[in-house]
Amino acid sequence: MRPTKDYFTAKGGGDHASALGVFNDVKRLLHLNHLKIRLEPIPQLAPEHSFEHGQTSMIAGQYFHDDVEPLITYNPLVMGKPLDFISMLAHELMHAKLEPHVETLPGGEGAHELATDLHCIIHGFGLIQLQGAADAGWSGYMTQNTRAFATAIFTDLTESQNLIIGNLRGREAKLMKKATKALRNWQPELDGIKATLK
Repeated sequence: MRPTKDYFTAKGGGDHASALGVFNDVKRLLHLNHLKIRLEPIPQLAPEHSFEHGQTSMIAGQYFHDDVEPLITYNPLVMGKPLDFISMLAHELMHAKLEPHVETLPGGEGAHELATDLHCIIHGFGLIQLQGAADAGWSGYMTQNTRAFATAIFTDLTESQNLIIGNLRGREAKLMKKATKALRNWQPELDGIKATLK
């Protein structure tokens, strides 16, 4: 999917109402409207009070599980980078989607964050995650090369390669082109998977 009006209905802005609009769009796209999940901003401290020694990046968002009403928090500063913000919300909401299956995910608890990023790609957020990670300056739990390759596989299997054109910039566009080219070595396997999906 692309960060366009074809998928997202939220109005722009930097306030909590705008954040809730994007949150509801991502929640709908992940088919999670049946879950009651709360979204709250992380309180912002004045710059002179917010420095943490040894911290290399700010916390963009977090998921807190609760059987009644899970909570997702977000850093309002991330809203200044819309693709990063959408990507973060998809990741945190994916935690809620995967929560009933955490113990059975391949790799167990140690691979949970990686599995969460991978499931975001499987649910169509690969391009947004790829460019969002670049915009944030932090790739998350997956390298950009791996994210591009997984996204290339997804777009090939879903025959949605046309979504790639014009939706990635700079290095990420080159990574995606390289990953798509590398898939030629795996075409028989991909064709076999496609046959099972039809």
